[in-house]
Amino acid sequence: MDTSQALTERWQWRYGFLAVLLLLFLRDLWDLPHRLHSPAADRFEGIILTQMLVLNHLAFWCVPAGRLRTVFRVLACAWVVFGCAYVFTRGFSGFIF
Repeated sequence: MDTSQALTERWQWRYGFLAVLLLLFLRDLWDLPHRLHSPAADRFEGIILTQMLVLNHLAFWCVPAGRLRTVFRVLACAWVVFGCAYVFTRGFSGFIF
């Protein structure tokens, strides 16, 4: 392994971490049928947060420059706003109250 390359330039970082995030997302999807009828307020929190991480990693590390990267970054930032709004209003409502 060449130590002169920065961590962000290595393909292992880009696609290895993407694989880890996708595995987390698939695990949350696997649990989704069990959580659908749950009365817990945070039942979708895992899916929303892992989607947030996957979209951000794709937008800032994996998509090549151009118009597609801009679209992914706007989508990722919009999903971060939605995810934060969900977590801080609905997701933790059962914990706070």
